[in-house]
Amino acid sequence: MSWRTGSLALTPTVCTPCWNSLFPPLSKPSNGAWASFPITPNGSLTMQTMPTPWSSPPHFPSLLRPVRPSAALKGTLPKQRYIPFQVESDASDLALAATLNQAGRPVAFFSRTLQGPEIWHPTVEKEAQAIEEAIRHWRHYLTGKRLTLLTDQRSVAFMFSNQQRGKIKNDKILRWRIELSTYNYDILYWPGRLNEPPDALSRGMCASAQLNRQYALHADLCHPGVTRLYHFVKAQNLPYSLEEIRTMTRDCQVCAECKPHFYRPEKAQLIKATHPFERLSVDFKGSLPSTDCNVYFLNIIDEYSRFPFAIPCPDTTATSVIKALRQLFTLFGYPCYIHSDRGSSFVSDELHQYLLAKGIAASRTTSYNPRGNGQVERENATVWKATLLALRSKGLLVSHWQEVLPKALHSIRSLLCTSTNATPHERLFSFPRKSATGTTLPAWLTSPGPVLLRKHARSNKYSRWSRGFTYFMRTPRGDVTITDRPNVLKQTEHNVAASVPASCRNRANIRALSWGLDHTQFPTDYDFILDGEIVYVAKTYPLLLKTPQHLSCERTTIYLSSKMWQDFQVNSFYEEILPKRFHCQLVNRNEEDNINVYKVTKKITSSGDQPAT
Repeated sequence: MSWRTGSLALTPTVCTPCWNSLFPPLSKPSNGAWASFPITPNGSLTMQTMPTPWSSPPHFPSLLRPVRPSAALKGTLPKQRYIPFQVESDASDLALAATLNQAGRPVAFFSRTLQGPEIWHPTVEKEAQAIEEAIRHWRHYLTGKRLTLLTDQRSVAFMFSNQQRGKIKNDKILRWRIELSTYNYDILYWPGRLNEPPDALSRGMCASAQLNRQYALHADLCHPGVTRLYHFVKAQNLPYSLEEIRTMTRDCQVCAECKPHFYRPEKAQLIKATHPFERLSVDFKGSLPSTDCNVYFLNIIDEYSRFPFAIPCPDTTATSVIKALRQLFTLFGYPCYIHSDRGSSFVSDELHQYLLAKGIAASRTTSYNPRGNGQVERENATVWKATLLALRSKGLLVSHWQEVLPKALHSIRSLLCTSTNATPHERLFSFPRKSATGTTLPAWLTSPGPVLLRKHARSNKYSRWSRGFTYFMRTPRGDVTITDRPNVLKQTEHNVAASVPASCRNRANIRALSWGLDHTQFPTDYDFILDGEIVYVAKTYPLLLKTPQHLSCERTTIYLSSKMWQDFQVNSFYEEILPKRFHCQLVNRNEEDNINVYKVTKKITSSGDQPAT
């Protein structure tokens, strides 16, 4: 600036801060003065007043009151033109990227790699996530501004469009759209060939620093391993990738000299048995406290069925192993393979010659690798734990383990093996194991009363899911004859196969029966007859009476269950027709469903015949 006569000439560049500021009004007297500088047509400021000396009174004259910039001053300021923002985004298989542009020029860049399960997200979600994270990253630029979003994913442009009023089915994208609703934006589809900057950021590899800087960092941190060094790199936001760290640590000479490298063989697949007694795994458990000389037991497990054998032994010599195996082979025959660890008895030449003479191949685990014989190792713990629990429940000492060992083995063989979804006994012998603590017959075969089977096919939605049927118990063994109408006999067979255990199906004889027509084809000495829902039409009542007359004898007990339909006069059958030949007694009634259960026994005269009708 320069002083002139009567005026102060200032350049527009110097005056800009003064023009852009607003002079606040004085709220109280102050030891100072404000001066206004009107602008002359030639661009100079004319000084109309000078600052009041600080020695003057604190009150200013009215001519020195501060004034706000005039409209003329505002009119001379240049009007700023707002340039809208553009956000270009893209997503690849491994990264998200976006660029922030103004007037075609880049302002900022954003990119990050996808972590964990984000890599497996659909492409549409990745493209939408790139837009959402870019706007969230640059919200300090974009809040309250007009912006344009450019994406090369047409479906994302459709879902984020302000003209799209339909509901978005993807909940994640719907939440992102709700978050973007606070911004003033337009979204456009941008072909991939024009979306080069974010495409390069999302697919290009990060430029690494010089290799010597990596080695220097590795040496400064005292040569850490890959995991710890990569954690440090991520924490410090250093430009090194995991692959670069692995390469550098692998090529580090100091690490190669001081850190041992262990041989890691390729993971081998477990050899699985395909049928029972194909492969046996053996191992010793002991030594154990005992009341006699047997302080070990040889645990043998069939790898296919998980069926365990535990044979007490006095020692772990090859002679004891051969003796135990000879007992097992006498009962079950010879297996194809025997697998064991490297115990002295299992690698001995005596056992090797014995197995070779029987045509049995032997395999062993590698040294110090008990997982190679994992089935029998786990079975050792299972058998011994079951034995300890049995000893505790009986109040015996641990030295009496041989007394409860058979019970523990019986329990393991009878219970479900979760890896095969069957019991070891069923897997080995293909039939259920009979136990003294249970019964192999279902309750509906041992307890008299009406039986209901689920109907898997219904004629309409109003028909009932269950249907009654009759079964006849003939002998004390529990042999059963199940009858039904001929047209539903296949459905009855299917229901029985689904409800009756395999061990009991040979006792169930499924036959067709039309009451009053073919009843003479059945025996006449059944112990129990259970029937449900056969009484419907009054004209069939005489035929219904003939069937229980033929099937029953003086010791037969009959249970009949019927719904008391008023339209079919069911009461007359039980109160008038049936009592002519049978003793009929109401034993149960269901008021809600209107169902009666009757106990029926045959009337026998003194001569041994039924009374005449």
